[in-house]
Amino acid sequence: MISQSFRPIGAFSEFSLNFLLLGHAWAAISNDVSVNGFGVFIVAVYPGAFTDIEPTTLKRATPFRRLQIFGAGIWHNLLLALLAMAMFHVAPIIVSPVLAAGNGVSVKGVDVRSGLANARTGLVAGDVVIRVDECHVATKDDWWRCIREARQMHNGRCVDRAAVEAATAFNTRTEADEILCCDEFNVTTAHVCFEREETIPKSETQTRAPQLNALLGLSLGEEPAGGANAEQVRTETKYSCLHARHVVQQAVCNVSNACQNEEGGKVEKVCVYPALRNGTHLVKIGLANRNKPILFVGQLSEMLEMVSISPLTPRFSFAHISWLEHLELTAKYLFTLSLALGLFNAMPVYCLDGQFIVQTLLKSTNLSVRRRALFQYLILTFGTGVLVLNILIGFVKLAIN
Repeated sequence: MISQSFRPIGAFSEFSLNFLLLGHAWAAISNDVSVNGFGVFIVAVYPGAFTDIEPTTLKRATPFRRLQIFGAGIWHNLLLALLAMAMFHVAPIIVSPVLAAGNGVSVKGVDVRSGLANARTGLVAGDVVIRVDECHVATKDDWWRCIREARQMHNGRCVDRAAVEAATAFNTRTEADEILCCDEFNVTTAHVCFEREETIPKSETQTRAPQLNALLGLSLGEEPAGGANAEQVRTETKYSCLHARHVVQQAVCNVSNACQNEEGGKVEKVCVYPALRNGTHLVKIGLANRNKPILFVGQLSEMLEMVSISPLTPRFSFAHISWLEHLELTAKYLFTLSLALGLFNAMPVYCLDGQFIVQTLLKSTNLSVRRRALFQYLILTFGTGVLVLNILIGFVKLAIN
């Protein structure tokens, strides 16, 4: 690597960014050492680069100036690593003109095992979620909070009693975590079974035994409070097959928030709940980029674990949330590569900057020429041996795996 006309510096370094060759050149010129040019080469599959320094003027330079020239590639790599680290931390600010925070969350991807992994009826990459049921989603924390609230709350919807009673089912069956009651209706898969609690007077179903006891003068106990004419009631769960999308668009109701009749009481409302069991929920997911919400039936933990989201949303149609990830990934690779190359080039190995640094340091000592040559040989041989051994071990592990 050393000839009569030039001394190559920085072999195997800065191959990802050629402008770093200017580091050696700038250091040389600033120390009054001539530069003949630059070059690149390939050894096996590994590219490298060098700066052609004029040897005569290099020899006239002081040891300190030679160290500046030989170490220029190393500190350029370290400086680039610091810049890459800074770029990673300010990446959200860099993309802020095209990607905004606080306007919802963007879907990055959905696990194929999830029920939401459907391009037509589920979520796809690029969707912007702004609501989960009636809970507004502006940030990533809102996304988690809204899902937790939907899991804890047991809400129903207020639907016209006439429509509910017209769709009442008399045959039901249980499958997995859902009660099915739409088999007797000629409806689409968009229909779901909903349940409601109906209050029914006991007089409608009681037997004639109490009347017979009265005729015989028998008493089975005290009369209920309010006298013999007091009406006793019981509750009965009834099921109706209703269109899910129509139901979730109605007002919310629960045990503490009853349905209100409309049009002066002429239109009676009844609270219906999805007939789901074992923690399964029916959730409405509102999207900023679609006119209709997405309906999801399943475990809400699936939305947390199988839907990958980003807190950023595009400001313009041409922008994509992956831009931030690409910028951050570029910064990570640049940091890792630059730091690794800087440390690698500093190793006391033949043909690297470390070789010339060792030579310069030894020449600045008071050791004899023979001792300097011996120490240089031992240091460079040891460093090169360690490097070659590590490369061989890496290839062996790769072959075994």
